[in-house]
Amino acid sequence: MIFANYNDYELIYLIREGSKQAFNVLYKKYSVLITKQIIRYKSLGDKYFDIYQEALMTLNKCVKMFQEEFNISFYVYFIISLKRKISFLFYKSSYYDEMVFTDNLGEYGNNHGCGYFIRNYQKYIKDPVEIIIFEEYILNGFTMNYISDRYGFDVRRLYYKKNTLINMLKKTLTI
Repeated sequence: MIFANYNDYELIYLIREGSKQAFNVLYKKYSVLITKQIIRYKSLGDKYFDIYQEALMTLNKCVKMFQEEFNISFYVYFIISLKRKISFLFYKSSYYDEMVFTDNLGEYGNNHGCGYFIRNYQKYIKDPVEIIIFEEYILNGFTMNYISDRYGFDVRRLYYKKNTLINMLKKTLTI
């Protein structure tokens, strides 16, 4: 199907009027772009479909929010929104780190298993700041900025402690 014959503005107008066919055309038109943008960031494995779903929700939101008065094309508006969303999922939030940590627990092996480690992390983590990072960042998914504001720590110190903790966890869980 050649999508060059379809004007984004007309498709958006039809979508806003309730045309499901127009949305399907727009979806197919931008699906390759979405895939290329997702693959540029990381190799995701099974998480690809989660990010793809988020990208489709971003496309839907862009259709609803786009105004021709912006003086930019829908393509530019969508690509900027898409890149920001994907970047947010990987770098601004703990989404990717949290998903990797909790999804791959079964791949690591030690004498007690990862479930034992999570239930008894106080035996392995002695630093009180690292305990807060483990509880708030890794287990609960809060951001470092939130933790910094809540507990009054310097953000740079938290990131340093987080990297130290992650390295310790990798060593502990892969033994």
